[in-house]
Amino acid sequence: MSEFDDDFEFPELVDASGIQWTAARKRIDVPEWKCSVWVQELTAAEMDEYRAPMFEIDGSDYELNMSNNTTRLVVMAARHKSGARIWPDTARGIAVVNSLGSAGCERIADLARQLSHMTKDSKKALEGKSGAARNSSVNSTSRPTSSSPADAPS
Repeated sequence: MSEFDDDFEFPELVDASGIQWTAARKRIDVPEWKCSVWVQELTAAEMDEYRAPMFEIDGSDYELNMSNNTTRLVVMAARHKSGARIWPDTARGIAVVNSLGSAGCERIADLARQLSHMTKDSKKALEGKSGAARNSSVNSTSRPTSSSPADAPS
């Protein structure tokens, strides 16, 4: 089952100004940390930043590096209510989050993976192969769209 009606037809994209993207986000309780946190879907640039350290390339060989994998995802997806990152500096954020309990990290990372469609279940839902549609309690935050890549924030 798709999250959209079967009769719904998206307009054809003519240029970048026609993109109406909103970030999926959800507030969750993190009892292990005795607080609640907003978790937000990663942008394409954040997804690349998240994935880049996973592969160490040496000539034609590459090695998988899972060091700080969950922590980096938490740092990138955990947000203030306003949508700003709690830890804007990823390296410093990793140091802070590495000192926190792993159960809270996993709770946040699991939701970030779901919102960013990094799990098998979320991919199946997108393809209409699962009865699980996008979580109805997920909120959206408007994100600015740009009319050209040059206008996009760096």
